[in-house]
Amino acid sequence: MDLLGEVQAQNKYVFGLRHTNRTLQRIIATGRIVVSEVPAAYEDAVYKLGKHHSSSPPAPGELPFEVKCTGNFGYYYPAWVQGYKEVRIQKTFDMGSHMLLWGQLEGEEKISEGNEHAYLVHFLQYLHMKGKDKPYALG
Repeated sequence: MDLLGEVQAQNKYVFGLRHTNRTLQRIIATGRIVVSEVPAAYEDAVYKLGKHHSSSPPAPGELPFEVKCTGNFGYYYPAWVQGYKEVRIQKTFDMGSHMLLWGQLEGEEKISEGNEHAYLVHFLQYLHMKGKDKPYALG
């Protein structure tokens, strides 16, 4: 995932994926995607899963952790996530090397409490804050 953004006031999400991402066509075909809140302690596991973006992902039974299924879509997620959101894709926009996906929140499950999430900070956010002479605050 190269871009992920939530528009909370509208219950909308925007995603950006490279056309080379093998899951992109599956996401578009099903019109569904799940976003999860991941504890920072599992950052390495997430990056290991992400390395499969241009190849077939491992089967759920081959993963080194327990998986569960989401309530509405029945999608697998790691048992250690703190929560997830199910998003229905409404529109796609071909941007050349990437596809933008625009979606509506359809379901949400808070599984456990915690505030030390693993976040992806995009380089452009860093530059934006730097341009305003403000440091990017973690946490």
